[in-house]
Amino acid sequence: MKTGLIIAFVCLFSSARSDAETGRGRMELLLAAPSIQNLVQLVSTNVIESPAIHSFWFTESRVVPAARSEAEIARQLGRHYLELVDQAALSMPALTNLVECQAATECLLAAAKWIGTPVGYENTLLAARTHDVATIPMGRLLVSPSFPAAQSLELVRQLGARWYEVEFRALVLNKEAEFELFPQDAAVATTQVEIEKIWTVGLMRRRLSKHELLEKCAALGLSSQQRRIEHFVDKNFFFTDSPKTSSHTTLERWNLKNHAAFVYGYEPSNLQLVLSLARFRALVGHIPGPVAHTQHPFASQLEAAFEMAWRPFQAKEGPIYGYAHDAYVKIMNDAFLDQDASLLKMRADADRAANKVKYPRLRAADK
Repeated sequence: MKTGLIIAFVCLFSSARSDAETGRGRMELLLAAPSIQNLVQLVSTNVIESPAIHSFWFTESRVVPAARSEAEIARQLGRHYLELVDQAALSMPALTNLVECQAATECLLAAAKWIGTPVGYENTLLAARTHDVATIPMGRLLVSPSFPAAQSLELVRQLGARWYEVEFRALVLNKEAEFELFPQDAAVATTQVEIEKIWTVGLMRRRLSKHELLEKCAALGLSSQQRRIEHFVDKNFFFTDSPKTSSHTTLERWNLKNHAAFVYGYEPSNLQLVLSLARFRALVGHIPGPVAHTQHPFASQLEAAFEMAWRPFQAKEGPIYGYAHDAYVKIMNDAFLDQDASLLKMRADADRAANKVKYPRLRAADK
């Protein structure tokens, strides 16, 4: 009997070690991927699931020492994945035809779906970053008359992922907190207003007395959660984010703490633009040219043409022609950028402006 138990234990231990070694081997395989295309191919061929990737704050302060090595390897993979996405973003201007644009779009959408499947802090931010980059080649497809409108709609529908929804964001925050700070009652949907109220009280807790906290919770309709918030905030720094995270690129924010992003949302603005343009093109059937009249309350004749073409659909679909117009103009003028690229461009423009002030051109008389 004892011999049987020993054999069973040895087999179980050997199996666990084998699984761990297999997992490490798979992570090493992905860490060696030279491109996002290669990584997508590897995870598809070898059926590799993305690990849940915690924030740097959670990994350093909440993960127990025995599990920290695994959590750190997951973060290494997340950073490598982000570098591959950034590398892909830099290659977007070199795409020369619709076939390349479609391949790049589909690859990035597949990568986002893979990395965004686990409920993890970094997983969702990485997936959002990937979607943002995917809108660049997708935009080129949308403005091409030869690319089918139905196919355009199918591509943009894949941008409507669960990780942008408030319930999912609240779930991620609760996992980071290891505490049900934001209600997860299946019978009562978590709302944006509710999550923002709890966050507001949490930010104020450290400078409020218990009586002031009680009054604030009552004013916001959170009296039933006052004890939970008070107990939770007193124990850790969950509500204390890194400063000025909005002025950093995704890679620069890698080790920063930004729980507020999950409260207020992190959906890239490009998503609304391409969704509107695809919907506009599918219903109108074409991209209109500038209208002939000059009297209209719009910034351009082209914007007026978009508004006129959209009138039959506005009552049911809403006034999305403005987003569609903005997307079209930016794409056609090579000014349609992902958020990180836009931020880097703003920095470069600011540096050039500062240099002009610092080093003004010499007047001809002074040369």
